[in-house]
Amino acid sequence: MKSYARSVRIAEAFQREMAEILMRKITDPRLEGVTITHVEVTEDLRLATIFFDIWKPEDDVETVLKGFKSAHALIKRELARRVRLKFMPKLQFVFDQGNCRGKVRGFDC
Repeated sequence: MKSYARSVRIAEAFQREMAEILMRKITDPRLEGVTITHVEVTEDLRLATIFFDIWKPEDDVETVLKGFKSAHALIKRELARRVRLKFMPKLQFVFDQGNCRGKVRGFDC
């Protein structure tokens, strides 16, 4: 049986729950068409970096980041409720440039 670091297991749980939260809880139109590509959690579990991609061509990264900033408290509260941890990591949202679908939409990858 393969053993995983706790931070990896928590990152996988955060990715699953973030997708669910975006679909069911967030009503902000700036976050429609956003996909969580992956999550990285530091070993000390203090910082979770959430990478996202944008599927709607008319959206830009700055608008989506403003949407995440607006919904930050709701997202953090929902994650804390769903993934029980002693301390909830700080959430950082980052546009995932590794997917390079942005070239089609005019982003420079």
